[in-house]
Amino acid sequence: MSKSVFLSLLVGSLSLSASLSANAKNYQALDAQNSEIGFQYSQMGVKLDGQFRKFEGELNFNPEALDQSKVVLKVALDSVDTGSDEADDELQDVRWFDIDAHPQAVFSSKSFRAVSAQQYEVEGTLQIKGRELPVTVMATMAPQGDKATFSGTFEIKRGDFSIGEGSWSTYDIVANEITVNFKIDAK
Repeated sequence: MSKSVFLSLLVGSLSLSASLSANAKNYQALDAQNSEIGFQYSQMGVKLDGQFRKFEGELNFNPEALDQSKVVLKVALDSVDTGSDEADDELQDVRWFDIDAHPQAVFSSKSFRAVSAQQYEVEGTLQIKGRELPVTVMATMAPQGDKATFSGTFEIKRGDFSIGEGSWSTYDIVANEITVNFKIDAK
């Protein structure tokens, strides 16, 4: 390979690398108004959906600096919406979320790992009712101009967090498995 061809390839590679790094977007704000956090559960064998209407968070995400990326989501548990006022009130009780003592659920990331070009494995902790447990979340990023949408699902076991105590601690009426889904808009 001639010296001029080698230099051309080297300069081209460096230019492309610099261009890709310059195009990497650093997302630093959550758009809670256009985001959603929902869940699915099974009651007496029937699949049901719910959501949380209020949450806030902190975000610093750069696909080129995953070791410096961080997300913290704080969900107001009194904003639960199952489509039934009676069920929503029941969930705020000491046997379920115990919102007087524990008004928020908090997810805090510990690390991000790229699985593919737009998919990330996020390891972190989830705190509900004073119990903090590790969780792994798969998140897909869909960039759209200067914004991006992060979406995904993960499963928790309500018993691990003492959600449903007393007569509700068995899983014959309400299943133990809860699927959490999210669509978070960031800018």
